[in-house]
Amino acid sequence: MSLNPAFDDHPVEAGLIGRMVTSFGELELTYSMLAGTAIGNQGLALRATYRGRSTGGRIDLADVLIRNVVINSNLALDYEEVIGALRHCLKIRNNYAHCQWSPAQDGLFFANLEEAASRAEGFEMDQKHVDLKLLTEQESYFDHTRSMLLYFGDQLHHVMQEQRSILGVPKPPAKDRPSLHNRASEHIPHWISEERKHRHLERALEAEGRGHPSKRPPSVLRLTKEEWAAKDAKDARQKASGEHS
Repeated sequence: MSLNPAFDDHPVEAGLIGRMVTSFGELELTYSMLAGTAIGNQGLALRATYRGRSTGGRIDLADVLIRNVVINSNLALDYEEVIGALRHCLKIRNNYAHCQWSPAQDGLFFANLEEAASRAEGFEMDQKHVDLKLLTEQESYFDHTRSMLLYFGDQLHHVMQEQRSILGVPKPPAKDRPSLHNRASEHIPHWISEERKHRHLERALEAEGRGHPSKRPPSVLRLTKEEWAAKDAKDARQKASGEHS
């Protein structure tokens, strides 16, 4: 019996997803070590960070320690890029770590179970689509984030040692953040009911900022003072004419 039939149908995609989910811990550790560099005590920073129970909490704690050092330095802009990239990788990892997978002809659908549980009632799962192209872009972004962490760690080390970095780790070229999934409005799972397909499309369009426009209220006639006076005079004449007829 297969543990995950969807991954059996798409082994290449499964490999990419597995590497991102299991490799995020490497990014987290590298980032936590930056906190150790910032306070000058690796052991203390790592003990404090990894006593946190959640990944997000550990990142938040390390962020406090690092930001306190770099906020007024020439590394501030680079740091915002680093922490932004790390948090985006965390979103990708979290999407894949708590979900159910279904195969599609051109990729995979995943449903985030925590998102389904957060609804006011029921447990209707929204299916999000990923394919080989997007997953490859996401894994490449994980690699980019690791390169950014190594670059920033080298820069931070030299700042803390009050040294100038001459032959340090080069900064990687800028890279756009990949989407968390393909457009849900363009990928509707074929196995759900027509009613659910309609709800899927409505929620997808709303999330993409392309929902059906609300009905506009009737416009108010805007006239100048002279036009209002002419209109009042015309109404008065029509009323007088009606009374004499």
